[in-house]
Amino acid sequence: MVEGFEDSTGQFSLWRLYSFRDLPVELISNIYQLFVKDAASSIYTPPALVRLMLEETLSWDRIDRLMAGDGSSSIRPADRASSWSRHTSGWCCTGAGATAGRVRMSTICVRCSSACMGVDLEEGAVELAAFSLCLSLCDALQPEEIRSSVKLFPRLADNTLHWSCFFEAKERGLVQAPVAVVVGNPPFESALTTDGARRSYAAYTKAHGALADNQLAYLFLSEAMELLSPGGVLAMVEPAGFLYNQHALTFRQSFFSRWSVREVLDFVSVRGLFKKGEADPKVVVVIAEAVQPTADSRLLHAVFRRNGRATAEQGFDIDYYDLHWFGNAIAEKSRDIWRANLLGGSRVHDLIQRLRDYPTLRDFAQKHQWDFGEGYIAGRKGISRPAEHLVGKPLLPTSNLSRDGLDTRFLDVVPDKPIKDTKTARRFTPPLLLIKEHEDLHHGVWNGHYLAYKHEIVGLAAPAEQLGALSAINDWLFREATVLRAYVAGISARLFTQRATAILSADVLAVPYPEDHDLDLSENERIVAADVVEHQREFIRLGTGAAVMRPAPGEALAEFDDVFARQINAVYPRTALKALPGQRWPGAICKAYVFGDGEVDWTGADGLRQKLDALLQERRGTSLTITRITRLYDDGFVFLLKPDRHRFWTPPSRFGTPTTCSPTSERRASEVLADEGERGRPAGALSVGIHQPGEWLSALVGFIGGALAGWRDDPAREAATGETKLTAQLCSRLNSLSRHAPGWDFIQFKREEPDEADGRRAIDLAVAPSGAIIWIEGREYTEYRTLLPIECKRLPTPAAADRDEREYLISRFSSTGGIQRFKAGHHGGSHRRAAMIGYVQVNDIPHWKQQLDSWVDAIVGDTVENWSVTDKLALLGHDAAQRLAFLRSHHQRLAGLSPIQIDHLWIEM
Repeated sequence: MVEGFEDSTGQFSLWRLYSFRDLPVELISNIYQLFVKDAASSIYTPPALVRLMLEETLSWDRIDRLMAGDGSSSIRPADRASSWSRHTSGWCCTGAGATAGRVRMSTICVRCSSACMGVDLEEGAVELAAFSLCLSLCDALQPEEIRSSVKLFPRLADNTLHWSCFFEAKERGLVQAPVAVVVGNPPFESALTTDGARRSYAAYTKAHGALADNQLAYLFLSEAMELLSPGGVLAMVEPAGFLYNQHALTFRQSFFSRWSVREVLDFVSVRGLFKKGEADPKVVVVIAEAVQPTADSRLLHAVFRRNGRATAEQGFDIDYYDLHWFGNAIAEKSRDIWRANLLGGSRVHDLIQRLRDYPTLRDFAQKHQWDFGEGYIAGRKGISRPAEHLVGKPLLPTSNLSRDGLDTRFLDVVPDKPIKDTKTARRFTPPLLLIKEHEDLHHGVWNGHYLAYKHEIVGLAAPAEQLGALSAINDWLFREATVLRAYVAGISARLFTQRATAILSADVLAVPYPEDHDLDLSENERIVAADVVEHQREFIRLGTGAAVMRPAPGEALAEFDDVFARQINAVYPRTALKALPGQRWPGAICKAYVFGDGEVDWTGADGLRQKLDALLQERRGTSLTITRITRLYDDGFVFLLKPDRHRFWTPPSRFGTPTTCSPTSERRASEVLADEGERGRPAGALSVGIHQPGEWLSALVGFIGGALAGWRDDPAREAATGETKLTAQLCSRLNSLSRHAPGWDFIQFKREEPDEADGRRAIDLAVAPSGAIIWIEGREYTEYRTLLPIECKRLPTPAAADRDEREYLISRFSSTGGIQRFKAGHHGGSHRRAAMIGYVQVNDIPHWKQQLDSWVDAIVGDTVENWSVTDKLALLGHDAAQRLAFLRSHHQRLAGLSPIQIDHLWIEM
């Protein structure tokens, strides 16, 4: 029994003396969870997750209106606001309640409490939220403030907190739009459970089409966004299917096209996050702003892993390698980016995209008119079809297809029980290639007697005379096992999100199978595939319990050194990078490298131990810790400081672009996790602290020039003379070469790219990063930003009435002259380096060098604006045997543009 009192002022109280810190909202919510009607769908939101969501969304100009889905979400904003106001002066108001120009603390807290709006279908949740807000109010005030307050507790139930269906509340105007912040955890049900939900669904489908799986949580997400005022922010828990369900693609694309998604917090790898309920749903948190996305909008996909803090509901840890930034356009269009980030990031995404271009097992089976697909499906009582071709036949137990192959020594017999999906007799008639729906693609060929199998196995049944074709596929699955397993991990809608190791039949049939049996993979692509299979799959399931999270062994560090140095030296061959002895502390490793010769004096290194945590661990807010890495540059020395876990020293980790710390870098505090991408400047192999800014671009030009002769002389290349066809061929050749060249597989070549300064004009050939972010002279380059613009020209210019023979330099008819475009800023206006490729089709290189010099002299003689003799090309090298030349020119530009250097590559065709 609890005795209640009402004093002379009308204030109602439950206890005369009580510390409200002894009854936190978490305790009340845990008790509430025990009494909800549907514990599988009405699940209490863990406090750590609530704190993280609020810290990622709330700013103080947004604490005007807040919608929440349970008591915990409602109370937290008031907690945060009252805590902030206790440490801040300057909140002012006029009228009652103001004292000396400052709002009384009780007034502030009451306003914070009444500013929190909520809707819930569970009446108990509404009561819990109201009670919890009042408790938070008491917790924020001093005893004298409580005693001196009149009517301290505002009326919340049926005023700002409503017992109602969310959709009906919106229809009735109980939730007054617009609001500044929406935070919630909607029910995960594939059913429209109220009349309001059904009416809202009808309106949604009329405007946007069918909703995936009739998922109520998606409808909540869409409707809640429309409540926000422009610039308002939403944080909502959603089923992991929002990212990983193939049926949700249309909804996701529509959502990303309409709203600017700032962050997606991914908890697929965290098991038991909602352990207070009867379910263990896989969830993500969508954080979006009520503004239209722009062409350069970027979002963060933060992948959280299973660890002790998350399991204990104390908070979350995240590694910098699990913070993935990419453009909103990729998020909208790509079906693979999310799963690729689970498995390692953009390099995995690039590998998956490449393999998707190949023909598949399904294509091959259809071409040869084979019978293929899953085995039979057993039915329940009363659900059966004729199955004379199955009952009593030999049955292969699914467990008999394993990593050891096909074991037919101990077979079962198909029982005389209901069979729902019988398939056809041909499906079970040998010869058969059987592949298990397992992440490791267990497989084997059977050419014996009739053999039935169940739906966890995919079979390809071929005519007897095509046994060799089945055997060839079987050999292919053995030979490319690592790559194919990595590919399946990257595309399966079932693996990780629904099952630990099981995949779908569609995943098996989507395995690439080129008829020439050549995937044309580079060394680095195979390294990425091996990392997925050997480390990342287990890491997703086990988190910190995975082998890759143990201390890195010596052989792993040696392999990292080898790959790292080889990649760098492929780009900078002039002075080789060498690994030096490093330093190891408990929990941390620092690897040292030097260009040329040098040593590191580690004397006193033990004294750095106490400072490592500050470099490698950053506490963000109350619920998040970020594990970082640091790269330090000192003249020709490179230092990599990372945690000692094996994950940070696998070869693919050298491909990442984590935060850089240097003596001169400035670090600013950020409010939200998404701001992490703006902190510091990623550097790595392309840092200006290692070499002069232009050296890497010069090496890039050298790589292109080195490819020209082989491209021209390739017997497989179709003969061509037109500039467009030649450049298209060259682009294909350069992309193929870069993929296989150590140190160059992070770039791509693209045709007819819109110029960054003038989007109406297209660049003939553009170089951009591929699956990486590159920094040169403090400027960030992504796959959407050109590293080096390249103009291609024929020598001589084709004759025509509107063509100028000097078109390599200038045109009197238009602005199509090659160098003229760069001087005017029509091409490369935002660049200081560019290149031109000259296809010499008549005469030779010396002839055209002399001819262009003569034309420049004539242009200068005609006093053409901004032309001088300094615009002439300088011959740097001429390989008469290869019929190839390297030239360079420097040009002043008008309109406030910086000078530009153009490298010229001429090849006699």
